[in-house]
Amino acid sequence: DSFLRAYGWSREDVIGNDFSVVVADSDKEQARINHKKYISVGVRNTGELQLERKDGGVANALFTSATLQLSQNRKFLVTTVMDITLRKQMEHKLRQAKDEADSANHAKSIFLANMSHELRTPLNAIIGFSELMIKKTFGAVGCDKYQEYLEDIHMSAEHLLGIINEVLDMSKIEAGRLELTDDVFTLEDVVETVSRMLSSRVFASNIDIVQEIPVDTIKLKADYRIIRQVLINLVTNAIKFSHQGDVITIAANRLDDGSLDIHVIDQGQGIPKDKIHQALEPFGQVSDTPEKWDVNNQGTGLGLPLSKAMVEMHGGAFRLESELGQGTTVTFSLPSYRVFDV
Repeated sequence: DSFLRAYGWSREDVIGNDFSVVVADSDKEQARINHKKYISVGVRNTGELQLERKDGGVANALFTSATLQLSQNRKFLVTTVMDITLRKQMEHKLRQAKDEADSANHAKSIFLANMSHELRTPLNAIIGFSELMIKKTFGAVGCDKYQEYLEDIHMSAEHLLGIINEVLDMSKIEAGRLELTDDVFTLEDVVETVSRMLSSRVFASNIDIVQEIPVDTIKLKADYRIIRQVLINLVTNAIKFSHQGDVITIAANRLDDGSLDIHVIDQGQGIPKDKIHQALEPFGQVSDTPEKWDVNNQGTGLGLPLSKAMVEMHGGAFRLESELGQGTTVTFSLPSYRVFDV
């Protein structure tokens, strides 16, 4: 009676007829084959089946069949049916929504990548011409205030260019357009380069960078530009959130499996443990409210997630350990096939 109410059939329509009368055309043949197999072998089985309503509509059902053997070798196939039409519709909608979201995200990444290229061209012009004016290449500016404004323009343009470059790199990664180049270089070389590049920043903040890496013993096969960028991001972050007189340590050690762990350790303000996942999300900012933001330390929120994505492109792993007021340790590892002895 429950079946008849649900699917609109009458007793006369089904009693005495082959069971396949209520099975959708697409599943009829397979249902008959399965029926014969279950009867002969006596197996228990579960699966999905499309049933046909009296009005021609199709419903999705989950069935469980079991064979019963009675006296005189009589066999019966008993099947229980549960309607899952609403569940299948929900699955379809969720799958469709996911496909649409993935497509929109991919389109967004491509748009940002293209737009970032377009924005960099005029910014480079602003930076170049403001440098010429600051250096008075073609003569004096004529007013000290204008000179001050020029330096502000130059600094702001460089800051904006840095943000655009970060967005561009993240967009390229998300769009699958950032390709790796396998360079061969020593770990000491890339660490030394990063330390030199950031020396003026640490000097101004009275911060020391200490290197604890095996000298001239480890060679890497990786994209030099990207590994250098990862280290720049991590050390720059450490400088931002360190105090006057702190020490930032860049350390490295080989593991038993041949892989390499590289650590950037600071003594700064740290991150609450429940906010670490937020710091690793694109555009994530650890501070919850604008009044807690330190304007001098705010960027795109892409430094850590960008570094994580770049390391994972190399087949490596990325982890962050921190505690509020106790500093932060960021470790990224490179697999053994990218690490060699000099």
